[in-house]
Amino acid sequence: MYAHAKDLGISLVTVSHRPSLFKYHQYLLRLDGSQGWKFETLDSGKELLSLTEEIADLERKISAMPETRQRLNQVNKALRL
Repeated sequence: MYAHAKDLGISLVTVSHRPSLFKYHQYLLRLDGSQGWKFETLDSGKELLSLTEEIADLERKISAMPETRQRLNQVNKALRL
């Protein structure tokens, strides 16, 4: 969808925490949650670093899934008592 819109010359504004979408945009507006902000041009070096961080975060979440599933089962069992 992003690539098609870009091919058509459509400007996109995306609200996301997903660095994998950086490749479809030229600029990034970072909001810090305290009324501060930073406007920057995206470059491939920063994009690659962000994607590497996203991959590491996803790998951490995946590795925690068995423990999370086990805890969910424990909570469900306790709620049935």
